[in-house]
Amino acid sequence: MKAWKNSASIIILLKNSIAETQLPNYKILLQKRSKDAKFLPNAMVFPGGATSECDSHQYWTDHFKSFGLNSSNFATLHNPNFGLTQIFKDGPDVIHRHVSLRITAIRETFEELGILICRNRKQLQSGNKLFAPYITPSNIRHWQEKVHHDPQNFLTLCKELDCYPDIWSLYLWSNWLTPIKMTTHRFDTVFFVVAFEDKPQIYIEEKEVADVSLTTAEDVLIANEKKEVEMIFPQWYELLRFRHQPDIERLVRHAAQRSPLGCHLMFPIRQKIKDGILGVLPGDELYPTDPDLLTATKLCDREKTFEELRSSATSMHRIEANENEEKIIRIENYTLPNFQLSPIDGNIPKILVNSHL
Repeated sequence: MKAWKNSASIIILLKNSIAETQLPNYKILLQKRSKDAKFLPNAMVFPGGATSECDSHQYWTDHFKSFGLNSSNFATLHNPNFGLTQIFKDGPDVIHRHVSLRITAIRETFEELGILICRNRKQLQSGNKLFAPYITPSNIRHWQEKVHHDPQNFLTLCKELDCYPDIWSLYLWSNWLTPIKMTTHRFDTVFFVVAFEDKPQIYIEEKEVADVSLTTAEDVLIANEKKEVEMIFPQWYELLRFRHQPDIERLVRHAAQRSPLGCHLMFPIRQKIKDGILGVLPGDELYPTDPDLLTATKLCDREKTFEELRSSATSMHRIEANENEEKIIRIENYTLPNFQLSPIDGNIPKILVNSHL
């Protein structure tokens, strides 16, 4: 039996209205999980959820074909000169994982929030390509419940509305695997970025979602520091990336150009040391060349302190969490691959390869 489930989430960016002139000029959507949720109750997360077999079924290929979309369109989702993490490698899937994981993310976001990231025939050639379209069905609660009880009903909804999931509006952002022993449930999760020019109406699915916040990265990170909101590590790390990016169009343009170039697996390896919890990520000198994804790995002498480990480090990509649960990220002598944004500064790497866009 596999030690984790595959899942997909969407980081939703909402452009501010013209009347809002301050920077950053966008908000980020975060949802608070229900207190009764089996996984991470009360935590602030991005919308999304586990994959379903029906997300990769052949009938989706047929449905896309009815809109004139085929393998050449799917090919724009990934540049073959760049590698794939395990979740994207085709196993038994009929549709390429780049398609099916985006369908998962769109389906789950509709189920949880009623935001349907789809494009109908009238929208085929319209709109700003950087920003996503959305459709609001008239009987949205009915469809949310149907999709919740049977994911196959998502295709039925798309046929009813004569639309298709706009997978090309979802830009691949990152891929995280839950650390060992961090929770009872582990997920291999792909994060996509999607941006809207105006705010869709939100319909919360109350069994899974307690509340929704539209906030800046800065505000929610400060709230987390004050322990006013609970947040797990991938969300915290990703919000640090957005904290340094004030302009939505510049940010989304980079996300769109970078998306076909893939991403590397972010699998934090954690260990208790003398003055807190050390978490290392790929690129840190303590990170194993071939990490064991199933059993705990000893990184260093447990009696070492953060300062002692830093003093001898030649390269760092790590998180230090002290006994008060105060976190700091350290990156030295390491550049994130695949032109990804750093969580410690606002530099946007210049993409020097053909990204299909």
